[in-house]
Amino acid sequence: MVWVSEVIAGVLLFWLSVCDLKSGRIPMSGLIGFFLCGSARVLLMERSVFLLQCLLSLWVWLSLWLAGKASGNGIGSGDVWLLIAMPFWRTGETLLWTLLLSFLSAAVFGILRYGFRGRKNRFPFVPWITLGFEAVGLAILWKGKAGI
Repeated sequence: MVWVSEVIAGVLLFWLSVCDLKSGRIPMSGLIGFFLCGSARVLLMERSVFLLQCLLSLWVWLSLWLAGKASGNGIGSGDVWLLIAMPFWRTGETLLWTLLLSFLSAAVFGILRYGFRGRKNRFPFVPWITLGFEAVGLAILWKGKAGI
């Protein structure tokens, strides 16, 4: 049953990535769908950790808010809402790995594409969130198949 939720999340993230690449905007219906599907997943499969996931979501929001205040720029509001919904799809270490891979890959792309001087240039971030999410999902799948 877990793979069904992974497929649903992957399809939603892929659609949001395509929208972000095409228009630079993320549809609110997609963000709400991602959040509601993730919340339903936790309530149906892991009801006992729902409050913890809500606290993790608050932690993500607070971290992004503080980073935005410290840098003066921050990331787009659609990206923030997508990342706030991420704890309902990933927990603990897998959430941290997803965030790390997403931000690291986006930072490397930004530096290679715009350099250090092009800090004002914006680029779509949802594809990098999708990359981090899917990379962690594939690592979990591979680790489970390998019996490690």
